[in-house]
Amino acid sequence: MSDESPPPQPGVPPAWQGTGGYGAPGPYGPSGPAGPYGPYAPYGGYPPYGPAGYGAGWPGWPPQAPRNKLGTSSLVLGIVGAAAGLTVVGSLLGVPLGVLALVFGIVGRRRARRGGATNGGQALAGAILGGVAAAVSVVLLVVVAVHLDHDLPAKDPKVALTSSRGAADQPLAPATTATYADGTWVTAGVPRRFTPPADARGHTPGASAYEVGVTVDETGPGDLALSGYGWQADALEPGGGQRRLKLITAADGPLSHDFPAAVGSGDTVKVDFAFDVPAGADAVGFGFRPAPRFAGAHWLLHPGA
Repeated sequence: MSDESPPPQPGVPPAWQGTGGYGAPGPYGPSGPAGPYGPYAPYGGYPPYGPAGYGAGWPGWPPQAPRNKLGTSSLVLGIVGAAAGLTVVGSLLGVPLGVLALVFGIVGRRRARRGGATNGGQALAGAILGGVAAAVSVVLLVVVAVHLDHDLPAKDPKVALTSSRGAADQPLAPATTATYADGTWVTAGVPRRFTPPADARGHTPGASAYEVGVTVDETGPGDLALSGYGWQADALEPGGGQRRLKLITAADGPLSHDFPAAVGSGDTVKVDFAFDVPAGADAVGFGFRPAPRFAGAHWLLHPGA
């Protein structure tokens, strides 16, 4: 085996020729062979990472519109409820409208305090009006309910009339007795004209005043509670008109008396009812019931007859 090295091969660097092993390559030079295009350009460095600025890169949130609907609704409902609560029919709407105005006003006021609304004053006014409307409506309804409880005739009475007459379409004559199924008797006397005392209330000076005695006899086995009795008197005018008459009362004398809270079995009580009768009235329709659970008894009275 010859020690002579083979002749160099064209195009192969001398360091890579021969069979004696790989020769150590020379130091690295420019990347890529130097051709007609020149050496490869080294890669440029990436720009350094920096913190992203949130303030400059992100747009701000758009401003929110104030939520004033509850405050405005509260004020409107409060005004309508307060106006409705001044009438009997309207008071039926005054309660729910007032409650809604109160609730909306409270919520709207809290929203304004948190900055979500700008009409806190409207919300407060609506809440106040709503509370007043609800309170006034409730008071008016209670007053009307109490008044209706004393009006005639009673609805669905439990104690019926047993006399042949006494219903509104068949009134009794003066000094005639209406009888009830429980043994109660009621008699309205003949009206008589009189002069009320100077301290009388409900009397118009110069008007014709009449009084009618009403007698209650309890012939049944039990006591009769008279605390809830009711009455009414209407002047019957020519042509079919009616005018409700007011009771005349006084601090002393017969006109100051009233029925007791109850009348015992076998007892009799009498009270005088007085009222002004307008000139030209044909008659007076008078009604009485001992208690709300009784049917109303009616008389047709003729003052001055």
